[in-house]
Amino acid sequence: VTALPKESLHTYPGIDYVIIGEAEESLRELIDAVETGKSLNDVKGIGYRNENKIAVITEKRPPVEDLNSLAYPRHDLLPLEKYSLPLIGRKYTFVMTSRGCPFNCTFCRSPVMWGKKVRKRSPENIIGELKELKLLGIDNIIFHSDTFTLDKKWTLDLCQKIIDEKLNIRWIANSRANTIDKEMLAQMKKAGCWMIAYGFESGSQDILDLSKKEITIDQIRNAARWTDEAGIKIWGYFIIGLPGETKETINQTIKLAKELPIYIANFAIGAPYPGTEFFRMAKANNWLVSEDWEKFDQNYSAVVNYESCSSDDIVNGVRRSYKEYYLNPLTFIRIISSIRSLGDINGLCKTGFKHIKMMYGYDK
Repeated sequence: VTALPKESLHTYPGIDYVIIGEAEESLRELIDAVETGKSLNDVKGIGYRNENKIAVITEKRPPVEDLNSLAYPRHDLLPLEKYSLPLIGRKYTFVMTSRGCPFNCTFCRSPVMWGKKVRKRSPENIIGELKELKLLGIDNIIFHSDTFTLDKKWTLDLCQKIIDEKLNIRWIANSRANTIDKEMLAQMKKAGCWMIAYGFESGSQDILDLSKKEITIDQIRNAARWTDEAGIKIWGYFIIGLPGETKETINQTIKLAKELPIYIANFAIGAPYPGTEFFRMAKANNWLVSEDWEKFDQNYSAVVNYESCSSDDIVNGVRRSYKEYYLNPLTFIRIISSIRSLGDINGLCKTGFKHIKMMYGYDK
């Protein structure tokens, strides 16, 4: 709805309002306006229908420049005891550290929501939220950002403060192959980082270049090796179906995934989300086979069709990627060696069952 607010209101009459971009200030003002009967047109960053059922888009709301000004999320209102993921464990939560990404990946939705200007919370502000979480009995954290390791000094500073405060938390963050080095990895490990999620995307340099990923296969190999040597596990993200994909480039991606010391691999279907350059390319080149947004899910449906790779080839490529990666003996050994509790076994069984259905086409 951020990329296509007016179209969303026209297409889906069940929607009363849409919030465009960051929601904190717009949602509060929208609720106040609805409750007090004030003009909705004075609320920036929303869409609604007027008395004539015509979609109205209000003035754009600028992004929140100072993320420290936002109150901490009310983690205490969530049923955190019900949250569980394989290897990550039970009772975890997300902590957002920054918004915005300066890179130009054609498929990424981040600039649509957050913009390209990077805004970071201060390490001190983040530490305050972590202390509140510790009081709630939560020491399993997933740091949420577009690229956690974008600013080396900030990363080292936050890690040092986690160490100095003796928070003793277990955490995950994301990174890019060209924004990580051995010094950061050593400090992250010391501060409690046990897994890093990397967007490797493809085993084909041509695909990476066409997608403006701005990383090389050598950088991917180095980042994976350094992370493994630092004693940090790797969650690797790959995409099947980006522009330029062929059956051969799919094979290259599978080969790379099997070679890297990855503990969890995710193979997503390339989805040209509205607002992205990928979407504009798909429209301009008549690659789209559907604009049913339910099918833009990255897991079950391919909505692009290339001469070199059909939508069916893409879906089958994802299924084959999961098969070849997770049935690889080295992958099996890595996963088994990571089990820490009976809860991990239960979670892995559920996740494994889901992947088996996906591998063999029984996921829908």
